[in-house]
Amino acid sequence: MALMNTKTQYGSVAKWLHWLIGLGIIGLLFVGFFMDDIQKGSDLRGLVYNAHKVTGVTILALVCLRFIWKLINKKPELPNKPSLLESFAEHTVQWCFYLVMFAMPLSGWAMATAAGYYPHVFGMKLMMPFIEKSKSLAECASQVHEFVAWSIVVLLVLHIGAALVHPIIKKDNVLTRMMPGGK
Repeated sequence: MALMNTKTQYGSVAKWLHWLIGLGIIGLLFVGFFMDDIQKGSDLRGLVYNAHKVTGVTILALVCLRFIWKLINKKPELPNKPSLLESFAEHTVQWCFYLVMFAMPLSGWAMATAAGYYPHVFGMKLMMPFIEKSKSLAECASQVHEFVAWSIVVLLVLHIGAALVHPIIKKDNVLTRMMPGGK
């Protein structure tokens, strides 16, 4: 399998970044929606919160790589010309995804830094630059973080629904082109 996209197929780098980021985001959403239920003060809670933050920062780095890869790599053509509405919806959802994939980890990182609960790896604190400890900023970033989380849920439903339209209704190979090993 080629690293780069071709006219008809996604390359292995685009596929791996798509699935790694996608599964990472879904996992972070699941954990994020339920981690407040872990007993306060427990070691497990601290471990889960830090893993959530570190994974979020890691996803941010992968999203940066994916965005750069998208800019230097052509997108495969669709087998059938989409309608104007389909094309508009595809581009709108795609760019909204990029917006939230940047906004989600940045708001979470800002929230953690402003609250003084930095993500840490191997004893090293990952503080967000230019963010001071501030309760009001932490609360604002928390609200943004929650809003973006629900926005991601909506976008995921739209994305998965649109992906399923291709094999079920359009009877084309658009979905399989993004599957690992798919042609």
